[in-house]
Amino acid sequence: MALKLYIRAVHLGIVVLLLVCVVLSGQPLKAQQRGVAVIKDTTGREIGFYKNSYALLIGVSDYTAGWPDLESIPGELQAVEKVLRDFGFKVVMHLNPDRQKLEDAMQDFINEYGFEPQNRLLFFFSGHGETRLEGRKGYLVPADAPVPAKDEKGFLQKALPMSQIMAWARLIEAKHVLFLFDSCFSGTVFKQKSLPPMPPHISILTTEPVRQFITAGSAGEAVPANSVFTPAFIDGLEHGLADLDKDGYITGTELGIYLQGKVPRHVRQTPQFGKINDYELSRGDFVFPPIQPGVSKPDSPVEKSPDPPPPSVQAINPGDRVLASWKEKDCLYLGDVIESKDNKYYVQYDFSGDAWVGEDQVFLYKPPSLSDLAPGTKVFVGLESGSKWAPGRVKENRNGQFLVKLDEKYPCRSQKHQHWATVEMLILRK
Repeated sequence: MALKLYIRAVHLGIVVLLLVCVVLSGQPLKAQQRGVAVIKDTTGREIGFYKNSYALLIGVSDYTAGWPDLESIPGELQAVEKVLRDFGFKVVMHLNPDRQKLEDAMQDFINEYGFEPQNRLLFFFSGHGETRLEGRKGYLVPADAPVPAKDEKGFLQKALPMSQIMAWARLIEAKHVLFLFDSCFSGTVFKQKSLPPMPPHISILTTEPVRQFITAGSAGEAVPANSVFTPAFIDGLEHGLADLDKDGYITGTELGIYLQGKVPRHVRQTPQFGKINDYELSRGDFVFPPIQPGVSKPDSPVEKSPDPPPPSVQAINPGDRVLASWKEKDCLYLGDVIESKDNKYYVQYDFSGDAWVGEDQVFLYKPPSLSDLAPGTKVFVGLESGSKWAPGRVKENRNGQFLVKLDEKYPCRSQKHQHWATVEMLILRK
C-alpha cells in the first residue's frame, strides 16, 4: 500500500513539474504546433493565432488576345513566393491561366483552405486589370480575354469581375483574408475614403474578421513592364519597411499605407487600399507576425500549375525541309538536311550556304492551314519576302492576313514589333 502511494505521488509530481514548465515558458501548448503563428498585443498577452497560412499566387504574363505581354511576372512571383514562405505560408502558384483555369484556381483554393476559421489566406494576382462604367466595375484579365475596345462582349465573357472576388470573400470562413492585385482598377471598386496617418496598434480588435484589398493603381494608370508594386511589397515584408510602428508586426493597414507612400515615388501609380463593405468583415486586420528564428519553413509549393511540357525531340532526318540558324545565329533560314551526326545536322541553305547546326538551332518545316492559326498560336514568320524567319505569336486574323507579334527577345526581326503575313509565310512552331 505504501509503495502504491509512493508511485502515485511520483506521478503527481511529474505532472505538476510539467505544468510548471509550461507556465514558466510563457508559451501555450498550441503555440508550439508547427505552422501556428501567434499574435500578441503591446503588453505581450496572446490575443489570437493562425492555425495555418496559405497563399494563392496567380500571374498572367503571356496574353493571347491583344493585351501586351508582361514578361517579368514569373520572376516577380518567384520572389513573392520566397518571402511568403519565410513568413510561414504554404504557396499555390498558377501561371497564365485562361478564364476557366483562373476561376477554377480560385475556387479550388477556397474549397481546400477557406473554411477553417483559424486559417490565414493571402491572394496575389499579377497581370492586367480593367475598369468599366466610370469605375463602378473592375475586372481581372486572364490570358484569353480580348481587349474590350475591340471586342467588349468577348471581354465580358472572359474577364473575371471583382463582384465575383467579393462574393468569394464573403463565402470564405477564414477570419483574415488579404487580396493583393498588381493591377490597376478604379478607386471606387473598394477604396476607403481615407487611411489613418498611422495604423492602430495590435489589440483584441485586430483579431476580428477582415477582408482587405490592396491594388497597384487606379483606373487609367498603366501597368509598367517591370512592376514597382511587387518589389515594394517584398521589401516591405522582407526588410520590415512596412512595420511603420516598429512593434515587430506588419498589418494589412500598415502594408496599405506603406505601398501608397512608396510606389508613387517611382512610377505614376497610386496603390488603392480598402476593406470589404461589410461591417462584420471589416473590423480586424491581417497580420504578419515576426519570423521566428529556427522555425522550419513549410514545404512549398503546396501545388503548382504544371509547367508546359518540354517540346518533344524532333525526328529530323536527311532530306527534311527545315528552318535553321546561320553563322550569326540571329535569324533562321530555309534549307534541307543533308546529313545528321551526334545530334547535329548538316544543312544546305536555299541561298547556297551550308553549315553544321545543333539540334536547338533547327526546326522542321510545318506549313499550317487556316484552321491552325487561332490567336495565340506560336509561329515562325517570313521577313524580307521569306529570306529570313523569326518567331512570334498570332495576334489577329483579318480576312486571311495574320498579324504576328514578334518575340521581343529574338534578335532577328524587322524594326517593327508586329508583322502582317499570309498563311504561306507562316510555319508552325511548338
